[in-house]
Amino acid sequence: MRDLKFSPHAEKELDAIFKWIDQVSGSAKIALSVIENLYLVFQNLAKSEFELGTKVSRLQTLKIRMYVHKRFRIYIRYLDNETLEIFTILWGGRNAGRYFESLGKPAKN
Repeated sequence: MRDLKFSPHAEKELDAIFKWIDQVSGSAKIALSVIENLYLVFQNLAKSEFELGTKVSRLQTLKIRMYVHKRFRIYIRYLDNETLEIFTILWGGRNAGRYFESLGKPAKN
């Protein structure tokens, strides 16, 4: 099994997903259940001997692949034979193009 690594983007998105589900559902238990389910998906991705997910051509230089689970688009990178990085997780109708463009732009003061 590959080691799992989480980028700062992924950690931020997981936190946002938890908070949003908690707020909408009114239940931290439901939010935690969704996050735990995502972690099972991450572990299954890391267990696979194959490189799963679809290559994302516009993110080719970053070697990012996309794996879809329910309403979540999980962006991953195989850093080497021993490490899988969860780069970020987008859910629902979030615009991936805008999201990745925003990562390349400096923050405005």
